[in-house]
Amino acid sequence: MTARPRAASPESTAPEPGGPPSDRDTAGRNTAATAGFVLGLVSVVVNPVLLVGIGAIGVSAFAFNRASLMSQFGYAPIGRGKAILGVILGLAGIVVSVVFKGSLY
Repeated sequence: MTARPRAASPESTAPEPGGPPSDRDTAGRNTAATAGFVLGLVSVVVNPVLLVGIGAIGVSAFAFNRASLMSQFGYAPIGRGKAILGVILGLAGIVVSVVFKGSLY
């Protein structure tokens, strides 16, 4: 008797965990927007130096640009709101830090 080849099941064609993400997986993410938003929150709550607020503004500006590029290529502008909030929170963190540090002197 010879063994017949088995048909490929849908589970066998799925990508392996930990493998490279497909284009469909990364098209719906804007991790820079999330990072800018988190940096903005950190800059408002705890901003020992102004670098956190400056970083939030820079990362959020990059994320806003990426969201604009996504919309130009037909994708939804994912992360645009988070990027705007990251810039606003970064600016607020800088202002709060400068006012607080100025009141100490």
